[in-house]
Amino acid sequence: MKLNDFRIGVRLGGGFAVILSLLALMMLVGIWRLADVTNETRHMMDTPLAKERLAEEWFRNVAVGVRRTTAIAKSADPSLETLFAADAKASTLRGNEILKALEAIPGGDEETKLMAAVVTARKGYIGARDAIMAFRAARSPIGLGRRTDKTVITTYGRDTAVASTLFYRDAWAGAKVGRQMQTWVRFPEGWRIVAAHVSIIDEPKDAKS
Repeated sequence: MKLNDFRIGVRLGGGFAVILSLLALMMLVGIWRLADVTNETRHMMDTPLAKERLAEEWFRNVAVGVRRTTAIAKSADPSLETLFAADAKASTLRGNEILKALEAIPGGDEETKLMAAVVTARKGYIGARDAIMAFRAARSPIGLGRRTDKTVITTYGRDTAVASTLFYRDAWAGAKVGRQMQTWVRFPEGWRIVAAHVSIIDEPKDAKS
């Protein structure tokens, strides 16, 4: 039986069915490719998002750690080292976990160099933090009280200031005087100390308290 033996209506219906089948096949292929593109896009976005979240958590931990260490260094309360010891240890362990996770995520040469610089800076910070806490733990809390004199704050514009003061401790053997200076700069996140100096000398004979 030949195609011409069928009536025109049958032939048109068959042709239309073939076209519909081809359209359905094209639609299925399109949906399949769209799903692949969606998965690839999600995979592309997952990597930078994971890096961003890990880096943000690491930044928060470091910021809290710096404030904690600064509070310990400034305070005369000897119990702070013991109080914050567990938090400092937990923060270091979590930092190690984040570091390993970031190193496991593929990155370019620039990211590798940046990670190496961050690791070096982190080691320096942890060493300084541990040294401060060890010094504070070994120092006697007796005689740490001090009195200040001739405190002067000099501003340079609205965003820079220098604070200077003399200080005395009754526990010092002999007549001594200390000077403490701090340079403050206002950043978008607030005022921060960018430079500091502390020195102690024998009090000049003609000095007036």
